[in-house]
Amino acid sequence: MTFPFDQRALEHRLLALQNALLRSGGVMRSALSPEEQAVRDFGQELFDALMVGDVRSRFDVSRQEALRAGKGLRIKLCIQSPRLAALPWEFLYDSRQAEYLALSRDTPIVRYLELPHTVQPLAVQLPLRILAMIAAPADLRPLDVASEKTRLERALAPLVQQGQMELQWLQGQTWRELQQAMRTGPWHIFHFIGHGSFSAAIGEGIIWLTDDRGSQWPLAATQLARLLADHHTLRLVLLNTCESARGSEEDVFSSTASILVRRGIPAVLAMQYAITDAAAIEFSRTFYDTLADGLPVDAAVSEARKAVSFGVTNSLEWGTPVLCTYARDGVLFQVAPSAAPPPVVKERKEPVPEAPPPSVPKPQDLPEASVPIVPIFDCELIPVEASGIQGAIFDLRVHNRGQRDLVLTLSAQDPTGTASFVFTPDRLVIPAAASGSARLTIRATHRLARASTLEHRFQVVVQPASAPQATHRLDGLWQQYEPAAAPMARGRASTARIDTAFEQVVAMCKDAHRLTVRTTTFVVIGAVIAAVAAVFIFAPYSLEDVIAVLLTAGFSALWVLGMPAAIILSIWSWVRRRRVLREAIYDANLDAHELVDLLARLDKHVAVNKQHAGDVRLFGKELRKRL
Repeated sequence: MTFPFDQRALEHRLLALQNALLRSGGVMRSALSPEEQAVRDFGQELFDALMVGDVRSRFDVSRQEALRAGKGLRIKLCIQSPRLAALPWEFLYDSRQAEYLALSRDTPIVRYLELPHTVQPLAVQLPLRILAMIAAPADLRPLDVASEKTRLERALAPLVQQGQMELQWLQGQTWRELQQAMRTGPWHIFHFIGHGSFSAAIGEGIIWLTDDRGSQWPLAATQLARLLADHHTLRLVLLNTCESARGSEEDVFSSTASILVRRGIPAVLAMQYAITDAAAIEFSRTFYDTLADGLPVDAAVSEARKAVSFGVTNSLEWGTPVLCTYARDGVLFQVAPSAAPPPVVKERKEPVPEAPPPSVPKPQDLPEASVPIVPIFDCELIPVEASGIQGAIFDLRVHNRGQRDLVLTLSAQDPTGTASFVFTPDRLVIPAAASGSARLTIRATHRLARASTLEHRFQVVVQPASAPQATHRLDGLWQQYEPAAAPMARGRASTARIDTAFEQVVAMCKDAHRLTVRTTTFVVIGAVIAAVAAVFIFAPYSLEDVIAVLLTAGFSALWVLGMPAAIILSIWSWVRRRRVLREAIYDANLDAHELVDLLARLDKHVAVNKQHAGDVRLFGKELRKRL
């Protein structure tokens, strides 16, 4: 396989894909939007890179044989490279069939993990029992718990009424309640709703539960697997959290989903991007309905993807879920027919256990540094000069809402490589309940075409030294433009510095004009003197001879005196212009708005003062070249 993208091109494609997911949905259209076309092109390039030579031939033959036998062809992606595993392979697009592979039950896409042990389908009698848990720490982005519960209950309501599913909510948000629930059961499916992230400090994914005070408590994927793996009837875990399918670039077994599968959970359904409420409801309803019919889990995922593509107009969110499994045939349950009519299952209410003492012991399986006290702080990126020819300036303000001193490392990332970023300072120490700020200076690393404007996106990373998992990422935007496309607004430019530079430029142009006039006068006087002298010398001759000598002498004097004078004058003007450029412009450190305003004032000066307009135009042209 030859990968079709370099690092920069890949980052651009992934960013375009995420933007397409965010903007998808809405009214029906007769043609593809640019975002949808970008996703289709990306999926086709992935397909063409994966299916090459003999691989494509065998794929085509296998698919035809499966269709003749009335079966489907399961596409198992056994990816060993962590960088390749991070790509959204669910968007593979076969241009010959004009269809995404994952949207057909005949070609489901599975992230398959090769493990030494196997899993056998669990013989169950309906209903399938689902244990659902919501964790909403008070010091993280708030979740609407009631709305989240209602959303899942609406998705499962028809299945619950038919006796195919039973939904039980966990009355608690800590690891203690989850451990207690795993001792009861039996549970067939665990459905988690909450916050998730990837921690570079411990090299694996985490989910955020709460402690006994309602604050955030990071539970590593290894610890979550330890809680779930001993419940032997559990066949499926569905993680409705951010980054639950994200791993590191060093270990393919680092995401929350892959760690759970490696510990023995037969199948894990995780999300690689955010998903809207409408898409989540449609996906859950169809997924659980198909699973209750006894179909393989990958077929259920394909059916659910198809339902999202139909039920949510123009949505691309069907590619957000990622299925990781080690079940060879994808069958998790062998559903036996019910002996009695399906009962109407009501939600059972477990008594809320008494709150333990405020001091909660830390998990013993991670070192002390792996379960830090997560700092609480807010960040704000404020534009000072959000646009410019050579760069831009932003202020970063941080407010420490915690009770401990906060040490932050600041950096910025630009996927396009069009600018350099410098924080002053690049490390902040903020006392408890206090604020701090730093200035971000952006310098462009390349010029644009004339009379053009370009928007550059960048990301600011604010990382606490004690808890990297609490890193904040802020998106920013700055505009780069050329003078012809620049607005003539000063913004924060210094009027005094512009006036000083303008006066120096005008004075230089006046000096150049005066020198030009004096030199021209000197040349003309010299030519007249040469012509008069020639008349006196050749006076005895005829009038025609005198006129010829007069003209010859005059033009010869103009040539002999004018050419050296013109050369000397041009050299002097060139040297003087560069000296003024250095002293009035560069040494004064005029910013982009000041330079643009200076050029505007020079253009107005030319329109009013015609005497030295040519010198001012030459200076403006030289300045534009330097910019």
